[in-house]
Amino acid sequence: QLQVEGDISASGFLHIGNNSSTVLYDSASGVSSTTGSILQDGVILAGTLNTISSFSGSGMHTILSGYANKISGSLTGSGDAALFSQNNFGSIIIGGDTNTIENAGKSVIVGGASNSIELARTGQNLHVIVGGSYNKISGSMGRYNVIVGGNGNKIGELGDPLAQQDWNNFIGGGNANELHGTNRSSVVGGFKNYIT
Repeated sequence: QLQVEGDISASGFLHIGNNSSTVLYDSASGVSSTTGSILQDGVILAGTLNTISSFSGSGMHTILSGYANKISGSLTGSGDAALFSQNNFGSIIIGGDTNTIENAGKSVIVGGASNSIELARTGQNLHVIVGGSYNKISGSMGRYNVIVGGNGNKIGELGDPLAQQDWNNFIGGGNANELHGTNRSSVVGGFKNYIT
């Protein structure tokens, strides 16, 4: 039991929890452990085997509990890729297990299992997945896409991921529904509905 009276300060990193909780907060350039890791100013609060890793210039990501959730970024290419990287921060995963956010800024996954937001370019993408399993938002330049519940639903990436631009789309539940290269489109429930 930890009891603190007054102010507390630390340099380097603060580790709270058992061996599987990894790092709570890191203010240094990078800290890693055998059970998970955190790089570039992120927060992992509770859970097991959760990981935050990102390249220089991104960060401030958060994982709140859950199991084997991951937020990462990797700067590839040059030119406008560097511009997009400046907005790769502020994503959050809350609970669930094996959920992944990669190269997506200000995006959210809440609960569920094996859901992913995986983009070809980094940036301020503002995508959301709530619950369900194996749901995926992918592509390149799109923003504001939402999947709520269901299983195996997809928005984005059919063919060249760098050419894909999916904006303002919604899938609500159902199974194996897909939206590709669309804007302001919706699928609510059903099975294997496609809009391209």
